[in-house]
Amino acid sequence: MTFKENPYGGLPFPQQEPPLQDLAIASFVCGIAGLFVWGASIFGLVLAIIALRSGNTGTMAKAGLALSIVGIVLVLVPLVACVACLGCAGCTVALYGLFEELS
Repeated sequence: MTFKENPYGGLPFPQQEPPLQDLAIASFVCGIAGLFVWGASIFGLVLAIIALRSGNTGTMAKAGLALSIVGIVLVLVPLVACVACLGCAGCTVALYGLFEELS
């Protein structure tokens, strides 16, 4: 702990140290990697939330949070679309009885 000189005289008072940037940098890197690898976005999101809750309000933690959310959305939107298309295809096959014609 470092002490700052008291401008009004008397005993020096303790100076708060700035929060570590390690978690913020890690969330930023995972956020960037999450644009290409889906699992990294989840780690980036968790690290960004921990960094923001520990008092780190810098732009690096906020950017890591934003990039992680974008990475998750970029994976979930096509995934939901594929599941919807497969569901529609299954309903169409069941409705028109195409399985009976194929066998």
